Amino acid sequence: MLGTLLANMGLKQEHFDEIIPSEFICSHCHDVFLEPVCLACYHVLCKKCFKKRTKRKTPTCPLCKKALCLGDQSVDGKWRQQYESLQVNCPKGCEKVLSLGNLNDHCSNHCPLTFTVCVNGGCNRKVRRRDLPLHLQHCDFRVVQCEGCGFSTKYINLRMHRIVQKCLLRTNLHMIVQNRREMTARVKEHRLKLQEESFQVELAERDLNRAKMWSAIARNEISRSNTPNHLALGGRHSPKLTGCKRALPRVVHSAPSSPVMSSAVTSRTPTTRSTTNLCTNCKKLFSEHRNHDEACRWHKGD
Repeated sequence: MLGTLLANMGLKQEHFDEIIPSEFICSHCHDVFLEPVCLACYHVLCKKCFKKRTKRKTPTCPLCKKALCLGDQSVDGKWRQQYESLQVNCPKGCEKVLSLGNLNDHCSNHCPLTFTVCVNGGCNRKVRRRDLPLHLQHCDFRVVQCEGCGFSTKYINLRMHRIVQKCLLRTNLHMIVQNRREMTARVKEHRLKLQEESFQVELAERDLNRAKMWSAIARNEISRSNTPNHLALGGRHSPKLTGCKRALPRVVHSAPSSPVMSSAVTSRTPTTRSTTNLCTNCKKLFSEHRNHDEACRWHKGD
């Protein structure tokens, strides 16, 4: 297994920090044994070195020159124990120091620089183990779910599935209908708010006009009270003037104290004295500039 992960026939001596005894050096590649096998002549070769020498016309042992063939016996247990206890730096370059006995497991399952095959079915791409999580996120053979119908399929087949089933079209139509409903609800709410504000403005204008009317009545009564005829009567105020004075504060204070009312009063309060008069005959307000023929004849003057 380790021989398939490493390209060399043996392990280069530069991967070891200590001097390696000659008994652990292969006589064919002159490197440290990698997956050693015992020959019939009791000499040891790397597994790859043995396969390479068997391809010659007359394969022989590099030491004793005898015919090359595998022996029935295995490598001596004591020799193998010493061999597997040798400390080596990971030949892949991950700077991990470990024993030769654990090198196979390290390269097969743990080394981040070892190339490994993608686990997704149909993908035969080889990537380094440290890059495997990133590759799995973008692999064309990863399993994904269709956003339209929830069907699970491989990413490479997702586009065709959407075209055939028209999932995104149904989803987009559903979103359009939902957005339209939300927009209609917001428009309705906005209209109700505008109607309420318009009603408040109308109430404020009514209260303002009522206040102006009572103010004009009060001014006319006051002007009448200053005439010579009224002074001759002893300066008594008429009951209507007294009622106007009492009603005017109630009307003004009863107006709503809203920003709309305040702005309306501010913008509509006259800066000069009003020219509106009160007819002494019909008791109605009139303006000299807006008098006409059908009005009470007394409107032409007191």
